[in-house]
Amino acid sequence: MCVTAQQLGEQGELIRNITLFAILIYELVGPLLTKTALKSAGEIQPMSEDVKNRRQTNLETAKNTPWERHAKHGAEK
Repeated sequence: MCVTAQQLGEQGELIRNITLFAILIYELVGPLLTKTALKSAGEIQPMSEDVKNRRQTNLETAKNTPWERHAKHGAEK
């Protein structure tokens, strides 16, 4: 694209800049608009609290496993 822009001279640089700016806007705004459209169409639902807290729950469960308690007590000695 840059080679073609250089061949076109000043107009080529303008076209290149407009194209790159359009790509930037599309990449920044596109995912947000897609998510909004999918939510309004009912294709995706907001995450439940269980899903949001799943990682924290798994970490707390892992801390209470026998292996973790053994490793914790072994490190304190």
